Amino acid sequence: MWALVRQRPHYRQVLVGSMISQLGDWLSYIAVSLLTVSSGEGGLALATAYLSHTLPTALVAPLAGRVADRYDRRKVMIGAYLASSAMTGLMMWAALRGEIWTLQALTCLRTSLSSFGMTARQAAIPALVSREELYSANALNSMIWSTLFTLGVALGGALSATLGATTAIGVDALTFLASILAIWSLPALHPAQALYGEAHADEPKGDQASEAPAALELKPDAGLWACWRFARRDAQLAAALLAKCPLGVINSAGWMTLTLMASQTFGDQTGATLGLFHASRAVGTGLGPLLLTRLWPRSAVASTMWAAPVTLCVLWSERLALSMACLLLWGMLLGYTWVRSSALVQQRSPHAALGRLSAFDHSASISCQAGSILIIGLIYDLGWGLSTGVYLMATLTLMIGLWLSRLERRDDLSHNS
Repeated sequence: MWALVRQRPHYRQVLVGSMISQLGDWLSYIAVSLLTVSSGEGGLALATAYLSHTLPTALVAPLAGRVADRYDRRKVMIGAYLASSAMTGLMMWAALRGEIWTLQALTCLRTSLSSFGMTARQAAIPALVSREELYSANALNSMIWSTLFTLGVALGGALSATLGATTAIGVDALTFLASILAIWSLPALHPAQALYGEAHADEPKGDQASEAPAALELKPDAGLWACWRFARRDAQLAAALLAKCPLGVINSAGWMTLTLMASQTFGDQTGATLGLFHASRAVGTGLGPLLLTRLWPRSAVASTMWAAPVTLCVLWSERLALSMACLLLWGMLLGYTWVRSSALVQQRSPHAALGRLSAFDHSASISCQAGSILIIGLIYDLGWGLSTGVYLMATLTLMIGLWLSRLERRDDLSHNS
């Protein structure tokens, strides 16, 4: 991984820009969650706080994918960072006024804008490294994500406890501007252009491109559904695109469990405890892609089904040390699945359609998270208990995982139209 960073300078620039913005994101993530919990609005409001950081990426995915496949991906990233900085400044204003629902609405808008940059960044990676380096690049992203998550939630909890949640949001606004500086000198990243030719040596070129079976479906103005019709022809690609869905379902249940456990059990120490919980999961996210590869060297789905029982262990645990151990394992499963599925999508996708396929990948996962968190929040507010919602989502996770395992083993999906 160190050699990858040294030998691919443009990838290094994108990585640094992403690192800076991610660190800021976790500051506001904790701040908005704590402001919502302290407002006393209930479980549904807490679910809404989670959705404001996730659901908009699914809603704008069709547009974000098309933009990433049509325009210079460098300019898309810069524009997204700039717009996100301005929107985060408005979030700070809403936090100062104590307007929780306005804050969440602005967070939704900020997340929507950020998703354009995230999609463009994910689509640009295969143009910055060779095809053989894609797993290492995604594993490195996961390790850095876990490290920054650990630092970010810790700093977010500390800033919120000392200087106030509003300050944490303000710092987040500045990080987007720093990210622009990191990627400013990048060359143009046009969708059809690869900086390292070996990354796309096996894709159709010249006259062959017009004869490709999916050529008409993969025009720049083709939507996500057209891309999915293309992906169904490759069992590995189709399974990789959906591999994050069961994790999305159980991840929402785990997030609600962590937040409510921290607020109900530790009272005044909610911020510090929540940061500690998330830090344990984040460390696992970085370790998973390194330690679990030998268990499932080619599967992006097999690891997902283990996330359900691990989340139940978090729900059942009554000791802080046991909870953190379960969260570490949870993060390992999450990190491995994310890296393996992302690498498979990048390896098996045409470069000109990678923006839309990456958007489809993320949109499917976030949609599952959104449905899950709303159901759990509603169940909690109806007085049926948190455990009822978690059991339901764990069952659903296992069902989706089993179906995807069968899907992954098929050689041809064209008969399942």
